[in-house]
Amino acid sequence: MKAVTTKASVPTVWTSMIVASVVTSTHAFNTPASSTIVLRPFTALNAAPKRLDSNVDGPLYVNDRCINCSACSMFAPLIFERSDKESAHVVYHQPQTEEEIETARAALSACPVAAIRVETQAQRNHRKQSPMSQEDQALGKELAMSPKLNGREMPFPRPVSTHYNETVYFMGHHNEKSFGATPYLFRLSSGQWIMVDTPRFGKPAVEALESVTAGRPPDYLILTHVDDTAGHYDWKNHYPNLQRIFHTGDLGRHNWIGDTSLESVEVLLQETTNIQDGTAAFSALQVFDLNGSPIDHNKIGEEEVVILHTPGHSPGSISILFQPKGAGNNDQNSSKGVLFSGDTYSYRLSSDAMTGFPRYGNNQRLQANILKSLVHDWGSEWDLLAPGHGHVRDYSDMAATKEERLEIQKTELIPAVEELQRYATLKRW
Repeated sequence: MKAVTTKASVPTVWTSMIVASVVTSTHAFNTPASSTIVLRPFTALNAAPKRLDSNVDGPLYVNDRCINCSACSMFAPLIFERSDKESAHVVYHQPQTEEEIETARAALSACPVAAIRVETQAQRNHRKQSPMSQEDQALGKELAMSPKLNGREMPFPRPVSTHYNETVYFMGHHNEKSFGATPYLFRLSSGQWIMVDTPRFGKPAVEALESVTAGRPPDYLILTHVDDTAGHYDWKNHYPNLQRIFHTGDLGRHNWIGDTSLESVEVLLQETTNIQDGTAAFSALQVFDLNGSPIDHNKIGEEEVVILHTPGHSPGSISILFQPKGAGNNDQNSSKGVLFSGDTYSYRLSSDAMTGFPRYGNNQRLQANILKSLVHDWGSEWDLLAPGHGHVRDYSDMAATKEERLEIQKTELIPAVEELQRYATLKRW
């Protein structure tokens, strides 16, 4: 893969966004060498971050360290949106209501590169702007993370949906090394806690986790694919009994990040059937329990959580189906479950459409078939999609019955499959 810099009158260096772009693009495992990335020039090695011009006026803003990962719009879509002009997310509406303030604080806390900031009067003076209004000064105080300044609780963990209010949480503390992927935490009826992908390790993330587990260490860390494993060993070192789960398909030549410690995780899922050619019967996706043992399809309903091998984005991509017991699942029209899909399937707010991120895929033809199975064969088992990148898609309130919800899922699937198939015809691997 070749990189091209834009012309500039002074020497340039790569910003964190450029590095992230290169890393993200190269994990399309067999991308041809003719692929091109256009690099954004940055004019000084130690220059202070600059407020992006597309932000609306006000104390909350995004600077040019943004890597465009969409974490902010996951939590505060009424505040942040993608700016095509600057290839970044920006503030298009300053928070006003209580809900907007809380979601903006969540976005500020989640940002993996601390690109979301609250402007001070000194910074505003430096921009040669009029003095900050009393309203903006008050808003800046309300947006602060420290409870000492505003008495507010920390933003994370926070429930993913009101339908799973005490069982499924956003962890926050998104990791720059995973390009801002969304980490999750959920609780089994047994009291065990399971992490999905890795938050940025540190005291704040540990305190956030234990604030909801009542100090109980997490029991499992499921790693959906190699891209989103950054810092897994830090969590293992902190919680020695933590059982990490990973699929062998993302080892060897497909371990593009070069982290050989993944070969030593506690539970390595093994591929037992050949579905890589994209022609197998996908109603028979490989299914595993938390011990890594294959599950007979007739016994899947006995498990509260199962792991599905869903290759395509990467050979070892996995998804997690969680169907909480005692959550009204005896009602055929009630909320059924959560599908944690990694980068296999997602909702993209900017296009208001589902996607499989074909640009970054390993085998788009295979992934298209996998998505068909996840919806047509498994769609009645879940009503909330929790992806690694992109945005959560909650079908539970879109229709009154399970059958109607499934029809919506099938309709929304079509453009995602077609998008993958278009990329597949380019024979990008």
